[in-house]
Amino acid sequence: MRVYLARGFFARFAEQAVLIHSTNFARPIVDTLNGLPHELFIIGQMLGTADLVSQIAGRYYLERCRDFLFREFVAAGVDRSISPTGDIIVLYDTAEDLLRKTPDFYEHLVKRRLDEDFGQVFRYVAPHFGGEDPYALSMQRNLNYLREMIRRDDFSSLRRKPVPLMPLPLA
Repeated sequence: MRVYLARGFFARFAEQAVLIHSTNFARPIVDTLNGLPHELFIIGQMLGTADLVSQIAGRYYLERCRDFLFREFVAAGVDRSISPTGDIIVLYDTAEDLLRKTPDFYEHLVKRRLDEDFGQVFRYVAPHFGGEDPYALSMQRNLNYLREMIRRDDFSSLRRKPVPLMPLPLA
């Protein structure tokens, strides 16, 4: 990103390219933002918040988890981990297993990231929209819908077919 920005109209912002790392869930936010001027720190929190919230609030979020995110996890090897004894621990057996674990991921990791790491900057969205936060409403709608599918143990209502942003690798 730094190289890309340095080549064009936004060259004066090339050094701020580090802020893109605030969208990396696997990287502690302090590793990205500590030491930056206060304004950039806040912008990094806003960028990370916007990334998480926009994904989970998206109309195709659940289908994208099923159709693309699971494949991405498998390709990157993050569908499993290694125990201290060296045993392989499978975190997500299937795309449906990933969906089943998504509410806990939201409750225990996403909320902490939004509240603590990103300083609850999401609280500025509702006033911007005149009182209600449409992103929070969409996130809750998606998560409630997912919880109902999990309760019924039936994912067949996920019928939307999102278009991949990049070509999918051959299976």
